[in-house]
Amino acid sequence: VEITFTENGLVYAGGGMDSTTHGLLVYDPRVPSEMGPGVYDDTITITACLDAHCVNPIPPYPLILPVQITVSDTVSGPNGYTVRIIDVTGTAMAWDRTRQLIYLAQPGSYAPPPVHNIGTFDPAAAQVVNTVSNSWSPGPMAISDDDQFLYVGTTYTEDQLKRLRLVDLTEDASIDLGTNSDGMPYDVRELAVAPSQPQVVAMARSINPGGSTTGGLVIFDGTTPRSVIVGAQPDLVNGPVIDHLTWGADATHIYASNDSGQNPEVYDILVDASGGQIVRTTPAATHGGLHFANGLLYTNNGLIFDTTTLTQVGTLVPQ
Repeated sequence: VEITFTENGLVYAGGGMDSTTHGLLVYDPRVPSEMGPGVYDDTITITACLDAHCVNPIPPYPLILPVQITVSDTVSGPNGYTVRIIDVTGTAMAWDRTRQLIYLAQPGSYAPPPVHNIGTFDPAAAQVVNTVSNSWSPGPMAISDDDQFLYVGTTYTEDQLKRLRLVDLTEDASIDLGTNSDGMPYDVRELAVAPSQPQVVAMARSINPGGSTTGGLVIFDGTTPRSVIVGAQPDLVNGPVIDHLTWGADATHIYASNDSGQNPEVYDILVDASGGQIVRTTPAATHGGLHFANGLLYTNNGLIFDTTTLTQVGTLVPQ
């Protein structure tokens, strides 16, 4: 099949055709933000031939097919909303409620000298209003609930956790993450700052950023780790494996999940001055991060748990 093109920049690629099968692959190299909301009319011309160079077309080809494409920035339904697509990159982000700003991790090139950025994005202005460059590559981020500190896990460079003052994004402390039994340095997989305790941060570690070789859950007071590490030597079959975490209503409970081990689970972890201890476990096929609100635990794949019993009480359904 030979395909010819178009008025609106759309690209159509042809597939083979015989007595039983035919194929047409449609690919649009322009994203909706480039096209803008609207209705676009276009045509596709299809020619079927008896030879590779289409010297002998088969009647009644060519066929001219009308195509209409609708691009919308509005999601309908009872919980509908309007989407703005803004051309700003970031591998992680954190929301500053006091200043109404979003901080973006913007790792850059590793060619010498390496330059990596923390970008400050103003959602009202829809633009980056400030950029601070560092020699280390930023990864996972978390903000203390008093909007005093921004914690940033470094990746591929220093294998540390940086604590920055939000008032000017200057470095306040650098926290070493330790190494595993083979001497390989840990990275930050995910982190969360304790409620009402801006210098207490919990961290899920991994050998490679975002990797499945986890290194347990560590709680730091300032730059000092508490002695008990949950899942320090994880068993990928029997657990515990700490992939994601969130604090509960206060600094006495952390909820965590295992979605990289062979038996996915959710954990209720009781926290004390020495570290943490799993007090309740529920098998659950979670995926991605966790979020606590009003006594409920939400997973990125839409599961809802009652944290008093750690039982699933619902599922989020897209509207």
